[in-house]
Amino acid sequence: MNLDHFVVARLACDLRGLLAGSRIDGFTASNAGIIFFCYRRGKRYALHILVDSGSPTACVYELGEARKENGPLGWASGVVTLLRGATIDAIHAVPDDRVLYVDVSSRSTFGVPSRSRIVAELQPRKANALVLRETSADVFLIVAAAKQFAAAAGVRNIRTGERYEAPPPRRSTLDRARFIVEASEAAPDAERLARLLAQLDPACSPPLAREVVYRADRVHTSSSARTLIDGWTALHAEVEDALQDARPVVVMRRQERVVACHLIRLGWIADSEGTQIEQVKTVNELCVAELLSARKPDDGQALQALHKRLATMLARATEEGKSLEAARARAADAEEFRVAGETIYAHLSEIQTPAQSFTTEDGRRIILDPLLTAKQNAAEYFRKYKKARSGLPRIAARLRVLRANREYWEHLAWELDRASDHDAAARSAIVAEVAAAVGVKRKPQKQRAPKAGDRTVSLPGGAIALVGRSPKDNERLTFSVAGPNDYWFHVRGVPGAHVIVKTQGRELAVEQIEAAAAVAAGHSRAVGATSVEVDYTRRKHVRRQAAGRPGLVFYTDFNTVRVRPQTP
Repeated sequence: MNLDHFVVARLACDLRGLLAGSRIDGFTASNAGIIFFCYRRGKRYALHILVDSGSPTACVYELGEARKENGPLGWASGVVTLLRGATIDAIHAVPDDRVLYVDVSSRSTFGVPSRSRIVAELQPRKANALVLRETSADVFLIVAAAKQFAAAAGVRNIRTGERYEAPPPRRSTLDRARFIVEASEAAPDAERLARLLAQLDPACSPPLAREVVYRADRVHTSSSARTLIDGWTALHAEVEDALQDARPVVVMRRQERVVACHLIRLGWIADSEGTQIEQVKTVNELCVAELLSARKPDDGQALQALHKRLATMLARATEEGKSLEAARARAADAEEFRVAGETIYAHLSEIQTPAQSFTTEDGRRIILDPLLTAKQNAAEYFRKYKKARSGLPRIAARLRVLRANREYWEHLAWELDRASDHDAAARSAIVAEVAAAVGVKRKPQKQRAPKAGDRTVSLPGGAIALVGRSPKDNERLTFSVAGPNDYWFHVRGVPGAHVIVKTQGRELAVEQIEAAAAVAAGHSRAVGATSVEVDYTRRKHVRRQAAGRPGLVFYTDFNTVRVRPQTP
């Protein structure tokens, strides 16, 4: 979402209404921008300037009663004494440009007044945040900048200690006569006409130029140069009126994504198929919503990425398992190597070197290496025998590990499958658990969602079944919530949730066991089956299968019941 200079001017009004007269009591900065923590009339606010983005923005949001601790100071570490305790006097936009000035004032410990300026340059791909100090009337030196660069051809110098120069203003590259000529040649190409109109008047931003052409095409059979000039004059006045009157901001979305916002309705976007129109009271409100939306983890993409990673891990485990099974089959033939070696030793005097094979009296043929003596061939067969026999335990151990891995990964894949049925907080928790389990690093979330309560299902006779929401929740229910004599249920042989029924020392009735088993079947990968086997036992017969793999268990002394899954 990019803002043109009219929308930035409106944003300046919004920010001024929220922050004028507030005091800065801290800030944090990074390459992505800077956040100022401000205090005004008993409330705390954050002024967030975001520059590390294709859609740079600035916005103010309330922090609540909790004090916000200062974070890393980054590129702004040298302006702590300059800004801390300073008062925000004014916020305004540079005319016809996407630049915000936040003017602040402060006094030294000796009472000497000083003026500073925070600059937010919001041009896409050229965005920057700077802190300036006034040295004389309207002359400011750069004290800190998120992005610094030396002057080059046509580019200003942004270096600490240098005088600040604002971005060069847009200038007209066409006079009216030239515009009339080129517009007549460009018609009816709407995009080219819009570019020409934007070149004629710097105040005409590209979105507004497109709107002028769109409106002209709807009213007139052709967009003449004169029609476009008159149309821009009328539209310019309409936008200025909307800016002065502080009208609601028009937001245009497609598939829930903001594609444009302005002080007026842009018909060339709004009238296209699939566009939703809404209004918000302020530009700041929209900018805050977009900023918070960008911070949220995209669980949909994360789910797809984790599914893909698990599928790859399972495929690799399958291939390795096949290779190991083949190696085990070869190792099972190791006895033939021993017999061959013993046979060669028994007939050393009969085997002449070089020889390619030796045939025993019973007709069995043994392959020989003609480059080796008979004794060396026997030793080679014994070496193969020893190697094959010693590899069997390692192969068996690795196959056990692979089977455990596959069981665990299949369970994680099922957890991802059912994550889409949960609310956003629970879904994010499952994604985070699975990501950690498969070694995918996710950006830590500063604000944790409140833990959901136990998922409960009522059973006949007033009993309550507790159902695990995730691998860690399965672990918690089974080994922290359940008592040793409570009942534990799980579908046999397929991934599923742990189900606990607390008994308070009483036995469960048959109908309660069947109902709890149906709940376990309904919260498993076998939910679509007509009949499912469910194992159940006392919790004291369940033990953890492996450290670091929550939810995987061994169990003994169990019974099995066949039930129809109860759909969650």
